[in-house]
Amino acid sequence: LYTFTLTPSSPPSSSSYDLSCAFSGSAGEGPYSVTTSYTFSDFKSLHGSLKGELQNLQISEEFFPKTYGKTRIGLGLTKDQKDRRYVILREWLTRVIEGAGRLTDEGRGRLCRFLRRETEEEERAARIMQE
Repeated sequence: LYTFTLTPSSPPSSSSYDLSCAFSGSAGEGPYSVTTSYTFSDFKSLHGSLKGELQNLQISEEFFPKTYGKTRIGLGLTKDQKDRRYVILREWLTRVIEGAGRLTDEGRGRLCRFLRRETEEEERAARIMQE
């Protein structure tokens, strides 16, 4: 991974984020980039799947944005809450990516699939095609 940028999606009322990642490419392929839209729930799922490994990266629970209880009853987040969530989420993702080398192979795989927006089925199909 060369770089990544995380920006709030439009319209500002949404709880989604655009993640752009630039990759160096592997042997035989050149650099490429991927831009995908993720919801807060997508990031929360990634967080849950890496939870056991985050302690090894010294990333405590406080580094992941909280889920606001009032959204469960249908009220949206305020602009300040969305702005704060975005800043914390970007910092959290930065810490996770910077510490990716200390994740287990399984954890790194989950992170890579998330960054590239690959499903396990797509990854398995790609491996079969390479064989």
